[in-house]
Amino acid sequence: MDPALLDLLGTLRRAGEPYALSTRELAEHTLVTPAAISQRLTRAEQQGWVVREPAPQRRVIVRLTGAGRQIIDDIAGRIFDRENELLAGLSPEQRAALAANLERLVLAVADPGPIDAAFGPER
Repeated sequence: MDPALLDLLGTLRRAGEPYALSTRELAEHTLVTPAAISQRLTRAEQQGWVVREPAPQRRVIVRLTGAGRQIIDDIAGRIFDRENELLAGLSPEQRAALAANLERLVLAVADPGPIDAAFGPER
């Protein structure tokens, strides 16, 4: 599973029941072009992980199949297990500090500005 397909399947899984989004919504959520979504969908369809369904107003809905849900759930479970292994050596205080710093990093990426605004004194 490459990162692009992992992103596609994960986005559909996080959408919740019925695990379906339009191609436009997928492009917006994954921050890639419609052409890139189309390429990813073709690869995922070949694996039997998604299906494309026509929808009104010339839209296309992409639905996660049972096989797609199973593969993304299995991979996500392994990722979470590995993250827990990596964090096992940290104390609760160290985990809290890591979480706070990661939150600052995400905010800095989402709203770029002066670097010390994100990593300066506590807000």
